[in-house]
Amino acid sequence: MSRAVATPPEWHIGRALVPLFEEFNDAIITELARAGYGDIRSSHRHLFVHIDDEGTSLTELAARSGVSKQAMVQFVNELEAGGYVVRIPDAHDGRSKLVRTTQKGERALKVSWRAIASLEAKWEAQLGRRRMAEFRKALRELAGEDRTQ
Repeated sequence: MSRAVATPPEWHIGRALVPLFEEFNDAIITELARAGYGDIRSSHRHLFVHIDDEGTSLTELAARSGVSKQAMVQFVNELEAGGYVVRIPDAHDGRSKLVRTTQKGERALKVSWRAIASLEAKWEAQLGRRRMAEFRKALRELAGEDRTQ
């Protein structure tokens, strides 16, 4: 018995988004490793992207990032062991702890931001300033953000 094989369209947006995300992710991880933060893995972005300056609960971090609480606990444990985050008491709930970046974690974040800025500059050189601004605006719109930068 033969089965029908789904034929993908000649081109779809995933063919562009996946390699762009991989380039984005690789740029950050490469720069982190160069700067001495080679123990940070790409999966740790689930925590770093969603942590608030004053700290964020594990439950909230998991919800924001779309990963299970168990996965977030593992990320926090790994990053805490590396000195990137610390658990602190929640001033509003004595039973709860918040996760907050340490000075080392903040330094790693700054390296990540520089890597992102460098990649964006590369893309802007390729697209031009106007098209890059339009690209950023479209991405924000699709992501549901209301910033107009």
